[in-house]
Amino acid sequence: MRISEIDYDAQPPVDGYGPGFFRIGGRVHEGAVLVLPEGVKEWGGIGDAGAILAAAAAVDLLLVG
Repeated sequence: MRISEIDYDAQPPVDGYGPGFFRIGGRVHEGAVLVLPEGVKEWGGIGDAGAILAAAAAVDLLLVG
């Protein structure tokens, strides 16, 4: 199997997730988060549309789950 190194262009990778948390760039973030070009931000969840709309110009893909 060929293994290729991945370059994240200075963005932190999502390392893992579990019940109520995400591990992003080696740091654990509890609750909902937005991973944006300027960094990881806490998010109020699906009811917090303002945070998503404010970042709309910088977002190419939105994953909600």
